[in-house]
Amino acid sequence: MLNKELSVETDAQSSTEAYNSTSASVEANPLLSAVLSVEEDNKLIAGFMGKKIQNDWVILGGKYNSQYHISVLKYQSDWNDLMSVVEKINKTLEPLTVSLQVTTAGVFLTKIHNAICEVDIKLAHSEIVSAIKWYNDNAVSVGSR
Repeated sequence: MLNKELSVETDAQSSTEAYNSTSASVEANPLLSAVLSVEEDNKLIAGFMGKKIQNDWVILGGKYNSQYHISVLKYQSDWNDLMSVVEKINKTLEPLTVSLQVTTAGVFLTKIHNAICEVDIKLAHSEIVSAIKWYNDNAVSVGSR
């Protein structure tokens, strides 16, 4: 019995050490950290686009209950994917700039459009993520004005 308890305790300690070393390696490896950040940003964008996200999976549903991992999303590198997001952001934020005179929404739209004109997909992706975060944080308060 003592050996089993010792074994369980050792396994738990090993798991904790493995987790801590993984966390440390993420912090120590900027490339890995950047990849995880892009995945989180793409997950945010997918949610804004109305995709159902469960853990790190995009759920398509349908007859076969299809799903794919968020690492497949390429908003950060594929203009075709990113432009559909720009269209939705325009439709979502543009009315706010006119009817409610919310200048922040207009600033985000301008920054996104400037990044597109500069053909800088990384900057466009970053500005889109910032706009979605702002919208998610302020949608209720903006809508109630």
